[in-house]
Amino acid sequence: MKGWFKVWLYGTTSVVAITPTAAHADPVSIGGVVLGILAPSLAASTVASGIVGGLLLGALGIAANLLFAPKPPKTPTPDTLKNSFELEEGPGVFAFGRVRAGWKIAFGRTDGYLIYQLGLHYFGPTGASAVETWIYDDREIVVEANGAVSSPPWTKYNGSWMTLKTKIGDGSENAWPELVAAFDGWTTNHRVRGIVQTLAIFENPGFSENPTKFNRLYSQGIKAVERIERAGLFYDPRDPAQHMNNPATWTWTMNAVLIALHFRRKRPGVVNADFDFALIGAAADAADALVETRAGENVWLGGAAPDGIVDDPGGGTGAYNPTTRTFSCTGSGGTSSARPLFRWIDAVEPGTRYLVGFTFTGDADRLNSIVLGDETVPLTATPVTVGGQPAIQYTGEVVATDNDFIRFTWDGRSAFSATATSGYVREKRFEPRARLSGGGQGQITTDFIQALYRSGGLEEYRTAQNKIAIRVVDDYPAAEGVIRANRIKRMRVNKGLESVDRPNVFQVEFYSAERQYVVSRVPLHGINQAGAYTGPDWARFESEIALTEEREETLSYEFCPSAYQAQRLARREAYMMRADTGTLVLSMFTALALWGKRTVDIEFPDFGAGDGDVVTKRCKIDAPRVDDETGEAEVAFAIIPDALTGDYLPNTYERAAPPVLPLESYEAVLDTPDPPNFAVGIKYLPGGARAGRNEVRFRMTPVTDAHRAEINMRTYTGALPDLWQGANERGLAMAWKAGDFEGQKLDARLRYFDEDLEGSYFSDLLEVGSLSRTNNAPGVPFVVVTPEGENTGGGGEPLDGWTVDATAPTGLSVVAIRVTASSSGGPGTGEFFRETVDVFPDENVTITVPWADTGLNPVVIEVSALSSDETASSAPAYTWTPPGP
Repeated sequence: MKGWFKVWLYGTTSVVAITPTAAHADPVSIGGVVLGILAPSLAASTVASGIVGGLLLGALGIAANLLFAPKPPKTPTPDTLKNSFELEEGPGVFAFGRVRAGWKIAFGRTDGYLIYQLGLHYFGPTGASAVETWIYDDREIVVEANGAVSSPPWTKYNGSWMTLKTKIGDGSENAWPELVAAFDGWTTNHRVRGIVQTLAIFENPGFSENPTKFNRLYSQGIKAVERIERAGLFYDPRDPAQHMNNPATWTWTMNAVLIALHFRRKRPGVVNADFDFALIGAAADAADALVETRAGENVWLGGAAPDGIVDDPGGGTGAYNPTTRTFSCTGSGGTSSARPLFRWIDAVEPGTRYLVGFTFTGDADRLNSIVLGDETVPLTATPVTVGGQPAIQYTGEVVATDNDFIRFTWDGRSAFSATATSGYVREKRFEPRARLSGGGQGQITTDFIQALYRSGGLEEYRTAQNKIAIRVVDDYPAAEGVIRANRIKRMRVNKGLESVDRPNVFQVEFYSAERQYVVSRVPLHGINQAGAYTGPDWARFESEIALTEEREETLSYEFCPSAYQAQRLARREAYMMRADTGTLVLSMFTALALWGKRTVDIEFPDFGAGDGDVVTKRCKIDAPRVDDETGEAEVAFAIIPDALTGDYLPNTYERAAPPVLPLESYEAVLDTPDPPNFAVGIKYLPGGARAGRNEVRFRMTPVTDAHRAEINMRTYTGALPDLWQGANERGLAMAWKAGDFEGQKLDARLRYFDEDLEGSYFSDLLEVGSLSRTNNAPGVPFVVVTPEGENTGGGGEPLDGWTVDATAPTGLSVVAIRVTASSSGGPGTGEFFRETVDVFPDENVTITVPWADTGLNPVVIEVSALSSDETASSAPAYTWTPPGP
């Protein structure tokens, strides 16, 4: 019987009552989705066993539409913040891949000025560093390693008004010590095991004590906490370090085959011995393989004047018209064949592969080369016709290297003129072939497994040993066998659905990170200025529409996290709807040879040709249906259309993913800043207060009316980004964070706040492939030296020495200010004082040089700035000459 358990919190005891009801695994959007009711004690062994109905799924409830969706908040009075939250009941939630997971509040209560809420996300386990982004009230926040929220308006001196702590749901959880300490009714038995969860602790500043801060933090009540994260751990049979029955050895992945395997193993009636893990591992390799997707938009359109033109040394003059995109030269008769040269800088990114394509009319054959970042593009020249005129189409691809420019070189030995009628320089993009993300609720049903297969482009089959295997489906798969014409007893062939009955316009839906993790449509259909359709042919069959009318169908791949993967699947499905189908009648013996096969070649009689002539067609088949009485078997087939037999052309068949819908932020009264200018590593010198400490430092450019800066950075574990973490801002233009990040990949982003703490949007990312330490010589410090005390007459030395006020230079390489004092005679001959002080850029320090008896010899005080390897700036010198006797 399918069912769920109802769980109440009653004092320190869990009272469990069983109430039967239907359960199922509906796919849901995990954006804003969270679990419902609290399960005080779920056994770790239960989680590991993979029971995902009954007890586990019944232990938590979800909202109907969006998993973990919070109720609309109400504006409270201060007293309402003390109220606990009513729990809901329902089937439990699971998540996989990369998701946006909200919560369902399982417990909420106040203790003095502290407000506690325990929110449940989904069934664990998940990775220890799974969270990539924290979200509160649909706004992104930064949570430090100790749980303190460091984003305005939550920061306060020496702490935060909000703290978020999390558990990964691996079954080893103990009761939250904060709740045990604060509430008598919460005991060490309330362990909430096996559930990914967050404990939020809000501090109430007090309505009467600080009404402004209270209203800013809580005037709309306490809002939902959500997380963009890498959900789940999954067994990978390719990794010998992993054990199929020990989730502690598993890893996170979006690999469609491994996620499908994970849930397929949870279905009733199967054991590990039922699976062919070797074949499944090979299918996982196929899912991980990179496939080309639609290229990025043009990085250079050629609509601007070049940054430089180098003409032939013989005297010819090159020119470029950005309106018509015409390259020309007066010619010189010189010997160079590589001039004139037209160059655009800052156009491409080193290390990136680009697709290049230009069509020229006029003297198109005078093009010598197109160079991207010091790499000459291997061009293929194809004669074409444009507007009735002969033209040449040049295409190629190349990886840009050291320099970020695009240049065209021409044969300028005589006059020419060539116009680019079309052209592109696009980033060539790749992604893993088959991935899954999303979540569900309730039992793991056959329908849910089929939805995973459909979203991943997978199919399940049985091997000759009757084991379960999974594979990635190709548009035109290799044949697993042949059905000869002489083996076919009878045949019935049906043409595809009549055009009046089948859909001819397709929309495609997928689980979109771009739209904040909801199921969204790919923007396939477009009309250009001339009124022509610009979408792919497979999404709109114009010839059929002309004969009938538009018949639209939406192809939904609710667990597919890629617009491009969804389009690859949708194109195949759209054409297979047009496939000719039929049924073969075979002998039972012949049918047995087809066991477990899904793709075969079938020999069809070639009507109109000679006797015995056949036409072989690649077909998809269903499992044979055996008639024991006649000893015959029927096999249904569908002929793979010719449109699926050729190469897949992503730039023809795909359209760009929908634009990114940014997270809401505070009212963007400030301009969006540029990304941080750059990042460098430093290390402080021995002997100072920060001796040996490593830092990463950032330089930023503030926006108008900025009052406060917030910079975040993140490192990577392998190819996966870690959680964003705050840095320490010094003013508006510089920030730092302690830690040895040298050689690591990291990202940084920036936003500013005005005096009311209303913020800008985050900047784009500064992406640092490998952080390097800078030892550049710092700039010259600004120095003021002041003698202290009164002259004593005679030698006239100051009684108290000299005060040195030094301001470090602005360059990020400076780590210390060094002050030396020396004299050329008397008891203090030579250097008699040296002190080195750790500094930040632009930091002001004061150093006192003590008095030394140098007689009548001058005292020279020098101040220099030092980098990590003690590379010194030039040192301004201050000379104090004692007054004569």
